[in-house]
Amino acid sequence: MAALIEDEQGKLLLTTRGIEPDYGKLDLPGGFADPGETAEEAVERELREELGMKVKSLEYFASAPNEYIYSEYSVFTLDFAFRVIPESFTDLKAMDDILGFRFYAP
Repeated sequence: MAALIEDEQGKLLLTTRGIEPDYGKLDLPGGFADPGETAEEAVERELREELGMKVKSLEYFASAPNEYIYSEYSVFTLDFAFRVIPESFTDLKAMDDILGFRFYAP
């Protein structure tokens, strides 16, 4: 699951990965769904865990097949992206498996 979050100026929020694979690289906030979780629930949970963000609304944007390589294993996944509007941009903080975050102009 991935979240597309734009600030009031239209800048996109990207995180810096704090875990492998791709430690230190830019990424969209998000992650995998836990067993029994919907895609929407997974996005909300991941944003809460990674940024302390509460979601005001989310809307399906797109999906695409993906190959995720982890510990030398290929895992085939279906990635979902959602447009997310947070309740607030204040008090966001890097937590869980991210090193930091920043808004980038398109």
